[in-house]
Amino acid sequence: MPAMSESEAVAADAARFPVVGLGASAGGLEALSSFLAGVPSQPGFALVVVTHQHAGRVSLLPEILARRTSLEVVAAVEGARLEVDHLYVCPPGARLALLDGVVHVFEGEDASGDLPIDAFFRSLGGDMKERAVAVVLSGTGSDGTVGAKLIKVGGGLVLAQEPASAEHQGMPASVIRSGAVDAVLRPEDMPARLRGHAALLAQGMGHEPLPSRISADLLQRVLVLVRDRTGHDLSSYKQSTVLRRTERRMNVRQIADPAAYVDYLQDHPEEMDQLFKDVLISVTTFFRDPDVWQRLQNSALPSLLRSVPEGETFRAWVPGCATGDEAYTIAIAVREVCEQEGIDVALQVFATDLDSAAIEAARSGLFPAGIAADVGPERLARWFRPERTGYRIRQDIRERVSFAAHDLLQDPPFTRLHLLSCRNVLIYLQPRLQQRLMPLFHYALRPSGILLLGNSETVGQVSELFEPVDQLARIFRRRDGAGAVRGIAELRLNVSRRSELAVAPSARPDTGDAKELASLVARDLAARYVPPSILVDADGEVVHVHGRTGPFLELATGRPTCNAFFMARPGLQLVLTSVVREALARGTRVVHRGVEVRGEEGRRVDVVAEPFETPHARSGLVLISFEPCRPGSLEAPGGVDELRIWELEREVERTSEHLRRVNEQLQRSNEELQSYNEELQSSNEELETSKEEMHSLNEELHTVNAELQVKVEALSQVNDDMANLLESTAIATVFLDRSLRIKRFTQPLTELIRVIDSDLGRPLRDLASELDYDLTKDAEAVLRTLVVKEAQLRARNGRHYLMRILPYRTTENVIDGVVVTFIDTTELHAARVLAESRRVALSIVDTVREPLIVLDRALRVMVANRAFYRTFRLDPAGVVGVVLHEVGAGEWDIPELRRRLAEVIADDAAFEDLEVIAAFQGIGRKRLLLNARRLRQDPEQAELVLLAMDTVEP
Repeated sequence: MPAMSESEAVAADAARFPVVGLGASAGGLEALSSFLAGVPSQPGFALVVVTHQHAGRVSLLPEILARRTSLEVVAAVEGARLEVDHLYVCPPGARLALLDGVVHVFEGEDASGDLPIDAFFRSLGGDMKERAVAVVLSGTGSDGTVGAKLIKVGGGLVLAQEPASAEHQGMPASVIRSGAVDAVLRPEDMPARLRGHAALLAQGMGHEPLPSRISADLLQRVLVLVRDRTGHDLSSYKQSTVLRRTERRMNVRQIADPAAYVDYLQDHPEEMDQLFKDVLISVTTFFRDPDVWQRLQNSALPSLLRSVPEGETFRAWVPGCATGDEAYTIAIAVREVCEQEGIDVALQVFATDLDSAAIEAARSGLFPAGIAADVGPERLARWFRPERTGYRIRQDIRERVSFAAHDLLQDPPFTRLHLLSCRNVLIYLQPRLQQRLMPLFHYALRPSGILLLGNSETVGQVSELFEPVDQLARIFRRRDGAGAVRGIAELRLNVSRRSELAVAPSARPDTGDAKELASLVARDLAARYVPPSILVDADGEVVHVHGRTGPFLELATGRPTCNAFFMARPGLQLVLTSVVREALARGTRVVHRGVEVRGEEGRRVDVVAEPFETPHARSGLVLISFEPCRPGSLEAPGGVDELRIWELEREVERTSEHLRRVNEQLQRSNEELQSYNEELQSSNEELETSKEEMHSLNEELHTVNAELQVKVEALSQVNDDMANLLESTAIATVFLDRSLRIKRFTQPLTELIRVIDSDLGRPLRDLASELDYDLTKDAEAVLRTLVVKEAQLRARNGRHYLMRILPYRTTENVIDGVVVTFIDTTELHAARVLAESRRVALSIVDTVREPLIVLDRALRVMVANRAFYRTFRLDPAGVVGVVLHEVGAGEWDIPELRRRLAEVIADDAAFEDLEVIAAFQGIGRKRLLLNARRLRQDPEQAELVLLAMDTVEP
């Protein structure tokens, strides 16, 4: 790998520590001071402070903070690279952004309307991902809420100041309501939490790719616990997503050991709820990817809206709607197109999600001020109403969106839809489920209906169901085709689940051990000297009673019940219902003072309700205390009539509040019932369609079965052919899996490796071999590198083999082991040895200075050395392959020589110093002394005769 440059090394180093964004406004200086008091000189993270300060003023904040911390405090300037153990302060009126750990400062107002803390949190989350930390401190409004939600989606940590400790509760309360907060702490307690967070990150938590610390077994245990707690199976989600969110929760809880985290889940059921919400990632934004919505409004929506017949309703569905941003976005986009094109059509948007808390937030239609950056000033003024804590969607849009809890993978779909927007949901599901949902989407849409997917999503391998309208924006139109028939058969109908409106038992967690819970409640009440009190759940069911509650509760007529709403004495029924709902909705203490308990002469009480949370108690519990009226609780104008009027006014206020909540509850119930009705109608249509298609599908199954039978027979034939081919080659072959266990072998292999049929599945290293060679080592190397290995081997039996190891590739191009072949090269090796011997012999012959020739049985010249050609001045072309007595001009036609050579061939009789005198062309008369003998070689080869000669003077 090339060496990392200095700038790259610095950037990599900057990414190794967390970056903590501190957002504060009114009252923030005191909170920052308390926070910094607990930060050591080397905390292991960098701090960036962003506050609300007007441009043009000289800020003394860096100097003030420098006196309260030992960290180096500097003003954030353009191009500064973040360093660990440093504190950076945003200049007044500026916007900060990060890119690769480098600070960028933008002066002046942000035209998008993004608030300064939200703007920095957005950039921080995008740049640092899981190493981003958002801390929201005292301040008014809701700045920081939108950015904190995005940081949590990216895997970062979000902390909020405990509202009771904040001078102004607006900002921390807003981010707490959003559900993005991982911990609510006092400022002085936050540094210790952050140090632990930094230490875990330093150990490698949060790195990509995910560490393999969470074993498959532990992950399965986590999934089972969450399923039993929530009733939802997270195994459908991508394992990488579940692992990443599980590690994030471990980081939040500061637990490094996965096994310890599983134990923590078992002991703290509320942590399962948090993990489930983290996996759902119930966060979205208005007009996410603005170019997509612009393309949708310009291309697909106008023609789609014009195609709606008069009197029909334009129907849209947003599964995985989270907090409702996208559902309201669709309603706004449709209304804008209708106004621009002059189209008059009714609109109904169905928005569903697994997260019931997100659904409740969506129903309220109240969003933090930070949405201004996503919505824009014109739309903000047109479709939203400003409120003290943010912006609320206008009623005409709210009425067109119905929210309901719905499981996309199990519950029946909404049908007869013109538009289905499922953006950034499929990317978290396993590919097989993504493909299974496409026929469901096709079925849910009307002909020519529009499917809108996220930027990283596609219709995949079912392109016959959808055609692209705008591939870049991921806008697809429904096609009509045979693929829809198969899609209907794959839908999972679960009508019974939706026909029962009662809450499933799995949705109501166990209260834990009753004695332990009673002990917890008693200790908590005793510590605060609580008067008569009851612990109830959201439905009013009494979980625990403390003290004498007889003056306030009594058994109602009829079947006995433990519901406080029914048991409350006259005057308390509406109050108890109201305080429980309000305490759960607001998450804070609620007090109704001076409540008259009818039937108890002159008795008035202050009813105090407060959410009850302990590590072992389930969520959704409320502690109600009946306290004696405080002095002043009954203060009212003098006189009996005025007192009575004052009492009636209080009663009217309580009744109005109760009616308002009842109305909200009725509206929610209406939306839920509408959703159930749609699902039941959808189920009915699916059943009807399925009934009509069953016969056709049955015939298809018969056809498919016949085709499969043919394929099985063909496969059997191919298998037989392959087996015969392997055996006919007589090549020793063995197939090994990825663990180098034997899958198949040919019979010749048994000559090298002692293997029998019962050894299938055994590791290769367990078997004895005739080879002095580590076959396992090289097989593992081939598996690792995918490089073919060849080697010449000699077995102990003396035979020679060419070994070749190749990767075993499946038809899907997956490496599933290796194939090892041993080709017997013994004869080839012998031939090579012989050829080498002959080459050596010829080389020797050629170097002898005396003339030599080699003759066969017919006395043809097979070989002659250079001395022969040089002595008799002959050319090899006229010698090799020519009978000896015909060589040259016939000078070698000597009868005595021919006779003696015949004897050598016939009787293996050698001769020496045979004198021959002859005249040779070109060199004249010569006297030769000839020596001859038969050459010894393989009996199967022809006899050869070596004829050597010395020339002497005549």
